[in-house]
Amino acid sequence: MTISPTHEQLLRLVTSGSLFFFLHDNARTWFHLSDESLEMSGPLIFRWDWNEGPDDRPGLMPVIQIIENAQTGFHVEGPKPEVGRLSALYSALRERLSPARVLCRHEDSWALTSRDSAAEPC
Repeated sequence: MTISPTHEQLLRLVTSGSLFFFLHDNARTWFHLSDESLEMSGPLIFRWDWNEGPDDRPGLMPVIQIIENAQTGFHVEGPKPEVGRLSALYSALRERLSPARVLCRHEDSWALTSRDSAAEPC
């Protein structure tokens, strides 16, 4: 029997889990959050039409695609995973992956950084 993670566990994963970015099979950038045995990942869509702030920084739209817990065997896939209070998780995820926190200027373009995005913005 699999046990789904609680909202508090998922919220803690989003706000303080280890973050990194990687290229998925189709060369799309994905985010990955991990905290103990709980993991969350999905595509990170760059929205150039969501220009944020006084610069040309694009907007970012994270999509939760996979949530899994190796200890309990929980595994769910899809952009609308069956977990409680999904809208609150998305709000926290958009804050954690906000362009001001994960996009830094590198030469003449924007580069993703997986440094502690809970720290000071780029």
